Amino acid sequence: MAAGKKRLWLQRSSLHTPPIRKAPAPPLSTALREQEYSCLTFQPAGIGRLSHQRKMPQWRYKHFLRDLTENTGPDNPEFQQLSKAVKAISEVAQRIQDNARSHENHLQLRRVQKQLKGRKTRILTPGRWYIREGWLKTVPPKGTEAKPKMFYLFSDILLQAKPCSPIHPINGDKFACQRIYPLKECTVDKVFGHTKSQGGLISLTFARAKLLLMSDDQVDINDWFRSLCLAIGT
Repeated sequence: MAAGKKRLWLQRSSLHTPPIRKAPAPPLSTALREQEYSCLTFQPAGIGRLSHQRKMPQWRYKHFLRDLTENTGPDNPEFQQLSKAVKAISEVAQRIQDNARSHENHLQLRRVQKQLKGRKTRILTPGRWYIREGWLKTVPPKGTEAKPKMFYLFSDILLQAKPCSPIHPINGDKFACQRIYPLKECTVDKVFGHTKSQGGLISLTFARAKLLLMSDDQVDINDWFRSLCLAIGT
């Protein structure tokens, strides 16, 4: 009997209970603006620090604060705080970018180190930056046939290598370092009239050696010339 009365009371109550309505969604621009503001917390003492309320890419902080500062007048009491925040987040963004470049460079150096046979040639050196690599032909001074070699260009050295024997059980897919040319006292020049309008020739003069590099690809040899000039600082 009690259960029947309870069921009847619930049925009558449901007739008088107003339906639950969801609040209308805010406009997209307003929602985005509120989301941006919720991700930023300005600390006191006028230092414009940012604390993460949600995970947000650093580049969005930078662009958001920059746009906000550009649309804030100098007379606004928050202008100085916003300007300091833009400077702080820009420095953080630059530091993150530099760390990413350093990490990528370290991976490139490790990759080249693994491509070389043995451990005698040390590629992982502090301050060294990887620039490029590829096949070029070395032109002997006595006019014999040019031979293809693998070259690795770094910020301080140019490394010449040759492929190991493909039948070697361990080093079949690696290269053997033949010579390392320091770029500290190096000069680079283009040589014209020796490739019959196909490819190009580069002359490298070191303190104790001279090297002639040739490629049948005009675009490739031009890219090498620019990379060498960049590494040498000319």
